[in-house]
Amino acid sequence: QAIKMQVINHCPSIARTLCWLTIGLCGLLLTNATTAIIVLGSCLVMLYLLRRMMLTRLQGATGDTAGASTEIIETVVLIAGGIAMQIA
Repeated sequence: QAIKMQVINHCPSIARTLCWLTIGLCGLLLTNATTAIIVLGSCLVMLYLLRRMMLTRLQGATGDTAGASTEIIETVVLIAGGIAMQIA
């Protein structure tokens, strides 16, 4: 608990925002705008749902849940990217 609170307290929200902005811009540069928006939107929704589930069921996050989240988000990116490429 103490380590988690230190990380949360010392990681400014501007750093998180810049991280997401960088990821979004990379997506826009590599694909067309429609694909990037669909993939990023899917990832944000999945991250929100995973975070809510972790807070509800586990009262926080652990290393195992972070690893599982990474794998789930990778799967979402692949599926959403495939769907978006068919649409665009």
